[in-house]
Amino acid sequence: DSTLGNTTRLEIGLAVPVTARIAVEIVGTSARPTLETSIRGDAEGTPPAVASERIDEYTVGARVLYALPRWSLGRRGRPYLAAGGAYLRQLHEARVLVETGQVWTAAAGLRLWLLGAPPGRSLGVTTELGWHWRTGGIALVDGVRGVPTASVRLFAGL
Repeated sequence: DSTLGNTTRLEIGLAVPVTARIAVEIVGTSARPTLETSIRGDAEGTPPAVASERIDEYTVGARVLYALPRWSLGRRGRPYLAAGGAYLRQLHEARVLVETGQVWTAAAGLRLWLLGAPPGRSLGVTTELGWHWRTGGIALVDGVRGVPTASVRLFAGL
């Protein structure tokens, strides 16, 4: 049995407004999940063991953000929908083996301005719930794999 563990990921992005409601966001992420494999039932009677290694994981992609027009929390809060895709690159611990794939995402979020307000200089926090689908990369099962996601981000408007 093998598992690719959950991890915290660093994300950096740049959103460019296209219209008052639509923005395009370029996003990059970095993470270091652990791949663990349980070894048991060996024919030679070796005791059970767990082998593990760190994986360096990177994505680069884009998303489209759509601010929901009729919903808001005054001037300081605005819900949105997001969808996008990214290139996935995973390097095994010794960086000898590379796995590549794609990540697709759909999410709903809330952007809260703490200082300032759009469209000027501002600082705030974004919370988001979504679903990620992966193809390729380190695959413990064949086909498309989906996982729920939750995130909290800081943002700055310039």
